Amino acid sequence: MKIELKSKETKKDIVFDMKEMTMPLREEFHDAYVEAESSNPQKFSLWVRCVRIITTLTDDELLKLTDLDIIQIAVECMLISNNKKKDKK
Repeated sequence: MKIELKSKETKKDIVFDMKEMTMPLREEFHDAYVEAESSNPQKFSLWVRCVRIITTLTDDELLKLTDLDIIQIAVECMLISNNKKKDKK
């Protein structure tokens, strides 16, 4: 599934493919997301792990993104995987 976001930090378009959702993939992603969200102190590697699990982004593509872009991608994928609609602003 192709996803298009606007970076909240750089205002550039972020386009990526989200993997087809299966229950094992959803379980792995949600576990990783909860771990990343609740880590104290926050660990960037946990957010990258989430994005690697749920998207087809390569390491080279991830290197071009900011830390906040990667977290934004993980949050967007969480909303989609929970079948929730984004709030319109």
